[in-house]
Amino acid sequence: MKRHKLIFIHGMGEGSSQDAYNALKHNINLTLSVKNKTNFIEHFEPVYVEWLAATELGSEMVFKKSFSGINIPQRFTTMEILSDLNRAIRYFTTYFIGDVIAYTDENDNGIRKAVQQKLRAHCADAPYSIIAHSLGSVIAFDFLYHLFIKHQFFYPKYSFSTPSEVKPYQENFRNFFTMGSPIGLFFFA
Repeated sequence: MKRHKLIFIHGMGEGSSQDAYNALKHNINLTLSVKNKTNFIEHFEPVYVEWLAATELGSEMVFKKSFSGINIPQRFTTMEILSDLNRAIRYFTTYFIGDVIAYTDENDNGIRKAVQQKLRAHCADAPYSIIAHSLGSVIAFDFLYHLFIKHQFFYPKYSFSTPSEVKPYQENFRNFFTMGSPIGLFFFA
Protein backbone atom coordinates (compact mmCIF):
# COMPACT_ATOMS: atom_id res chain seq x y z
CA MET A 1 0.00 0.00 0.00
CA LYS A 2 1.23 3.48 -0.85
CA ARG A 3 1.97 5.97 1.90
CA HIS A 4 -0.64 8.59 2.73
CA LYS A 5 0.32 11.86 1.03
CA LEU A 6 0.26 15.17 2.87
CA ILE A 7 -0.33 17.86 0.26
CA PHE A 8 0.98 21.25 1.46
CA ILE A 9 -0.37 24.35 -0.36
CA HIS A 10 1.14 27.72 0.56
CA GLY A 11 -0.56 31.09 0.70
CA MET A 12 -0.10 34.37 -1.15
CA GLY A 13 3.35 35.86 -1.66
CA GLU A 14 5.03 33.32 0.58
CA GLY A 15 7.51 31.83 -1.83
CA SER A 16 8.74 28.39 -0.90
CA SER A 17 7.11 27.33 2.35
CA GLN A 18 8.81 23.95 2.52
CA ASP A 19 10.89 24.87 5.60
CA ALA A 20 7.83 26.10 7.50
CA TYR A 21 5.83 22.99 6.56
CA ASN A 22 8.76 20.75 7.54
CA ALA A 23 8.77 22.41 10.97
CA LEU A 24 5.01 21.85 11.26
CA LYS A 25 5.43 18.23 10.18
CA HIS A 26 8.21 17.76 12.76
CA ASN A 27 6.07 19.20 15.57
CA ILE A 28 3.09 17.02 14.60
CA ASN A 29 5.40 14.01 14.60
CA LEU A 30 6.79 14.89 18.03
CA THR A 31 3.34 15.24 19.53
CA LEU A 32 1.82 12.12 17.97
CA SER A 33 4.92 9.92 18.27
CA VAL A 34 5.10 10.46 22.03
CA LYS A 35 1.39 9.71 22.31
CA ASN A 36 1.50 6.60 20.10
CA LYS A 37 5.09 5.49 20.83
CA THR A 38 5.87 5.27 17.12
CA ASN A 39 7.38 7.47 14.40
CA PHE A 40 4.07 8.81 13.17
CA ILE A 41 5.33 10.82 10.19
CA GLU A 42 7.02 7.86 8.45
CA HIS A 43 3.54 6.77 7.36
CA PHE A 44 3.18 9.95 5.30
CA GLU A 45 4.82 11.35 2.18
CA PRO A 46 4.98 15.15 1.96
CA VAL A 47 4.12 16.82 -1.37
CA TYR A 48 4.81 20.55 -1.61
CA VAL A 49 2.67 22.47 -4.08
CA GLU A 50 4.63 25.54 -5.18
CA TRP A 51 2.42 27.73 -7.36
CA LEU A 52 4.20 31.08 -6.87
CA ALA A 53 6.05 30.80 -10.20
CA ALA A 54 2.66 31.35 -11.88
CA THR A 55 2.50 34.93 -10.55
CA GLU A 56 6.12 35.89 -9.93
CA LEU A 57 6.97 37.24 -13.38
CA GLY A 58 3.73 39.24 -13.65
CA SER A 59 4.16 40.72 -10.17
CA GLU A 60 7.72 41.74 -10.92
CA MET A 61 6.67 43.40 -14.19
CA VAL A 62 3.82 45.30 -12.49
CA PHE A 63 6.12 46.43 -9.66
CA LYS A 64 8.82 47.68 -12.07
CA LYS A 65 6.32 49.57 -14.25
CA SER A 66 4.42 51.04 -11.32
CA PHE A 67 7.34 51.93 -9.08
CA SER A 68 10.31 52.48 -11.39
CA GLY A 69 13.58 53.18 -9.63
CA ILE A 70 12.61 51.29 -6.46
CA ASN A 71 14.54 48.12 -5.75
CA ILE A 72 12.47 44.98 -5.30
CA PRO A 73 13.36 43.38 -1.96
CA GLN A 74 13.16 39.61 -1.47
CA ARG A 75 11.78 40.02 2.06
CA PHE A 76 11.33 42.95 4.41
CA THR A 77 12.71 43.06 7.91
CA THR A 78 10.69 44.84 10.58
CA MET A 79 13.15 47.75 10.53
CA GLU A 80 12.84 48.14 6.74
CA ILE A 81 9.05 48.24 7.00
CA LEU A 82 9.18 50.86 9.76
CA SER A 83 11.77 52.96 7.93
CA ASP A 84 9.98 53.00 4.56
CA LEU A 85 6.33 52.17 5.02
CA ASN A 86 5.33 53.33 1.51
CA ARG A 87 7.82 50.95 -0.08
CA ALA A 88 6.59 48.07 2.11
CA ILE A 89 2.95 48.80 1.21
CA ARG A 90 3.79 48.90 -2.50
CA TYR A 91 5.59 45.58 -2.20
CA PHE A 92 2.75 43.94 -0.23
CA THR A 93 0.09 45.25 -2.62
CA THR A 94 1.93 44.05 -5.71
CA TYR A 95 3.27 40.70 -4.56
CA PHE A 96 0.67 39.56 -2.04
CA ILE A 97 -2.60 41.13 -3.18
CA GLY A 98 -1.44 40.52 -6.77
CA ASP A 99 -1.57 36.77 -6.09
CA VAL A 100 -5.19 37.06 -4.98
CA ILE A 101 -6.08 39.07 -8.09
CA ALA A 102 -4.27 36.57 -10.33
CA TYR A 103 -6.16 33.71 -8.72
CA THR A 104 -9.55 35.24 -9.56
CA ASP A 105 -8.86 34.89 -13.32
CA GLU A 106 -10.72 31.66 -14.04
CA ASN A 107 -9.91 31.44 -17.76
CA ASP A 108 -6.13 31.24 -17.76
CA ASN A 109 -5.15 30.75 -14.17
CA GLY A 110 -1.54 29.66 -13.78
CA ILE A 111 -2.08 29.06 -10.06
CA ARG A 112 -4.91 26.56 -10.65
CA LYS A 113 -2.88 24.93 -13.40
CA ALA A 114 0.18 24.43 -11.15
CA VAL A 115 -1.92 23.05 -8.28
CA GLN A 116 -3.96 20.84 -10.61
CA GLN A 117 -0.85 19.32 -12.21
CA LYS A 118 0.70 18.50 -8.83
CA LEU A 119 -2.49 17.00 -7.42
CA ARG A 120 -3.15 14.94 -10.55
CA ALA A 121 0.40 13.60 -10.38
CA HIS A 122 0.20 12.55 -6.71
CA CYS A 123 -3.38 11.89 -5.61
CA ALA A 124 -4.92 9.41 -8.04
CA ASP A 125 -3.33 6.29 -6.58
CA ALA A 126 -2.82 6.95 -2.85
CA PRO A 127 -4.76 8.37 0.09
CA TYR A 128 -4.11 12.08 0.58
CA SER A 129 -4.88 14.94 2.94
CA ILE A 130 -4.46 18.64 2.22
CA ILE A 131 -2.80 21.10 4.59
CA ALA A 132 -3.19 24.68 3.36
CA HIS A 133 -2.43 28.19 4.54
CA SER A 134 -4.19 31.47 3.70
CA LEU A 135 -4.79 31.73 -0.07
CA GLY A 136 -3.73 28.08 -0.26
CA SER A 137 -6.85 27.21 1.76
CA VAL A 138 -9.02 29.04 -0.78
CA ILE A 139 -7.30 27.16 -3.62
CA ALA A 140 -7.71 23.81 -1.85
CA PHE A 141 -11.35 24.57 -1.03
CA ASP A 142 -12.02 25.38 -4.70
CA PHE A 143 -10.31 22.15 -5.76
CA LEU A 144 -12.42 20.11 -3.32
CA TYR A 145 -15.64 21.97 -4.17
CA HIS A 146 -15.21 21.23 -7.87
CA LEU A 147 -14.15 17.65 -7.13
CA PHE A 148 -17.04 16.70 -4.83
CA ILE A 149 -19.89 19.04 -5.79
CA LYS A 150 -19.36 19.54 -9.51
CA HIS A 151 -17.55 16.20 -10.07
CA GLN A 152 -14.85 17.83 -12.18
CA PHE A 153 -11.37 19.28 -11.88
CA PHE A 154 -11.11 22.99 -11.18
CA TYR A 155 -8.62 24.05 -13.86
CA PRO A 156 -10.57 24.95 -17.04
CA LYS A 157 -8.47 22.65 -19.22
CA TYR A 158 -9.88 19.72 -17.26
CA SER A 159 -13.41 21.07 -16.71
CA PHE A 160 -14.81 18.45 -19.06
CA SER A 161 -13.42 15.61 -16.97
CA THR A 162 -15.53 12.49 -16.73
CA PRO A 163 -16.84 11.03 -13.46
CA SER A 164 -14.50 8.05 -13.90
CA GLU A 165 -11.49 10.41 -14.12
CA VAL A 166 -12.53 12.24 -10.95
CA LYS A 167 -13.55 9.19 -8.91
CA PRO A 168 -10.05 8.10 -7.71
CA TYR A 169 -9.37 11.62 -6.41
CA GLN A 170 -12.67 11.59 -4.53
CA GLU A 171 -12.08 8.13 -3.07
CA ASN A 172 -8.48 8.84 -2.01
CA PHE A 173 -9.24 12.13 -0.23
CA ARG A 174 -9.10 11.91 3.58
CA ASN A 175 -8.73 15.26 5.42
CA PHE A 176 -8.52 19.00 4.91
CA PHE A 177 -6.56 21.14 7.40
CA THR A 178 -6.38 24.92 7.09
CA MET A 179 -4.50 27.75 8.79
CA GLY A 180 -5.12 31.48 8.39
CA SER A 181 -8.08 30.54 6.26
CA PRO A 182 -10.28 32.85 4.22
CA ILE A 183 -12.10 29.74 2.93
CA GLY A 184 -14.81 30.31 0.37
CA LEU A 185 -13.53 33.84 -0.28
CA PHE A 186 -14.43 33.61 -3.97
CA PHE A 187 -17.16 31.03 -3.59
CA PHE A 188 -19.94 31.39 -6.11
CA ALA A 189 -22.39 28.49 -6.36
